Amino acid sequence: TANPEDSVATALDLMNAAETDVLPVVEMERLIGMVLRDDLARYIQVQHEMGVPTQDNEDHRRAA
Repeated sequence: TANPEDSVATALDLMNAAETDVLPVVEMERLIGMVLRDDLARYIQVQHEMGVPTQDNEDHRRAA
């Protein structure tokens, strides 16, 4: 499961580890939503098209 503060990269890592395309989002032991791999892909694509650096991209650049 993910929590609302998790990054896109974290959500993708969790999905990969669980070999799933759907990730429940839980807060205080309560299901508050579901995120799909397609949702994350769309988010990344829109951010890229708009030229908006995502936090995940900024973190990756700092680590390099």
